[in-house]
Order: sequence, then structure tokens, then C-alpha cells
Amino acid sequence: MKILFLGDTDSTLSQMAKAMLRRMNPNLHIFSAGVRPGAGIHPFTHKVMLELGLPLSELQTKSIERLKGHEFDFVITFSNLSWECKTPKLTKTGQVKQINLSEPAEPGRGLTHQLARFRQARSCLVDFVTNFYFADLGPAYRKRV
Repeated sequence: MKILFLGDTDSTLSQMAKAMLRRMNPNLHIFSAGVRPGAGIHPFTHKVMLELGLPLSELQTKSIERLKGHEFDFVITFSNLSWECKTPKLTKTGQVKQINLSEPAEPGRGLTHQLARFRQARSCLVDFVTNFYFADLGPAYRKRV
């Protein structure tokens, strides 16, 4: 199965979700991309994922443009995407899910506040990814076999 986590910059939420799902099942084909990819993964993304034992050192941000021509079983978007990006035509099954989770990086706010927001986002993603894995991927996989 092919799953895409599509974020705005591919430097925070989509990278966290990809790493979590990959840990749950390394045999899945999991991608992340951004509509407007950042220069790199946010340092707090690295920090909060290392706290779970999930290093992201080998990962890089990618543009959705690099995935043109690919079809995914599931596309998962984040609430901060513009309307036209919420229903990407990248799925062969039409399975698009949206996570109502805002970007944790807030330039201009203190580092302690930002780090707390990253940890809160990580916690929400743990719940989402776990539920997605058992409630959505399991039944979808069994239908294909």
C-alpha cells in the first residue's frame, strides 16, 4: 500500500506522521511532501521525534511536484492547506483524509512555547496514526489480499 502525508512545507507534521507510520509497519510505502516545501526539516521536529526514538536525520523535505504520476491508496492532508490542495487527484481509491491539526511552528513566539506546541502536535499525530493504522489500513489491506 502507498500512503502520502501531504503538508504545507513537509518540514513538520507530514514528516512526523511518516516516521510514526513507518515504525508501525516498515513494509508500507510511505511518502511525505509539501505544497511549498521548506529548506529542511524544522529543528523541533527532529527534537520531538528523537524523544520517541525516531531519528529523522536521513529524511529531506520534498515537493508534491516530485510525486506527479504516482497514485496512492491514501492521501492524508493537514488543515493548514489551501482548499485546492485538500482534494489532490493523487489517489486511485479516492481515499483522502484530513487531519485538523495546525502547523506547530510559530515564528516570533518563545522557544519554550514552540517546543510545547511541537510536543502537543506529536501527541495528536500518535493518536491519529495509531487509529489510521488499525481502523483504515488494516481493513483496506485485507480487502486487497
